[in-house]
Amino acid sequence: MKFMVHVVGHPDDTDELEWDDTHVNAEFPFALLAKMRWSKNGSEERESPEQVLLGAMDPLFCLLIALATHLELWMESGLGHANDHVFGLEGDTPD
Repeated sequence: MKFMVHVVGHPDDTDELEWDDTHVNAEFPFALLAKMRWSKNGSEERESPEQVLLGAMDPLFCLLIALATHLELWMESGLGHANDHVFGLEGDTPD
């Protein structure tokens, strides 16, 4: 939910986030970059640029803490190894 609010996206747009779509921001190492696969507001992939993911000083609002916690629990459970999507279940696709 925090990721969806941070990138101002719909659930079906943010569910398409894949591992290859996220990386460290080379210019600002304290931030991440995420490329959304599609958006309802654009008709072409180039209309969906990379978005900067920033943390917050409040743990209730910090996207980086929430994303790290999600990934740690997801990988530890073994479900994350079988899926290309960051927010998917084993063998599950957003479709």
